[in-house]
Amino acid sequence: EALQDVATTLLEETEVAYTELLAWASHRRLRLTPAELRRHDMLTLFTFPDYQKYYQPGFIQPALQTCLQDMEIDPRADGRLQWRERDATFGPPEAFAITVPHEIALSYCPSGGLQSAHALADACGQAILWAYTSEELPHPLRLWGHSAISTGNAQLFTLLVAHPSWLRYHGRLRVDADYMSWQHLDRLY
Repeated sequence: EALQDVATTLLEETEVAYTELLAWASHRRLRLTPAELRRHDMLTLFTFPDYQKYYQPGFIQPALQTCLQDMEIDPRADGRLQWRERDATFGPPEAFAITVPHEIALSYCPSGGLQSAHALADACGQAILWAYTSEELPHPLRLWGHSAISTGNAQLFTLLVAHPSWLRYHGRLRVDADYMSWQHLDRLY
């Protein structure tokens, strides 16, 4: 019951913002009011080409490496972290801890869209954490650590690559003023 109350409260608090963003998006994209929307309109509305277009194949990996260098973090961790691009799509990007911190692999394939960028950024955050783990930690802690730390580090990179300022600076892209509105609508949806 407590969880139901929390979920109900959250939905009630976001309903106004969601309704306003939905009205804005449906008018902007489809020239319809929310009352006129049908299921096929909704499916069209939530493809979000307005911010997916920024994440083209081959864009995210070099932008992430540049970002790390700007933060004074070696993206290869003095040779301990290998970025391995795959030829074919074979699952999501993945960080592999072969021996922490001596041999870490970040496996990915070039793909486009925000979800793919999020997946690569998430795996990058995990790989960077493992590659820069202290050798002085006991072996089990080096590999696993506390899940909150690895999840937090991965989430940091995921949120970073979706921010318009990051896209402007590291991607050298002109970001539309409506980018954040589309992203907020996506999250609320």
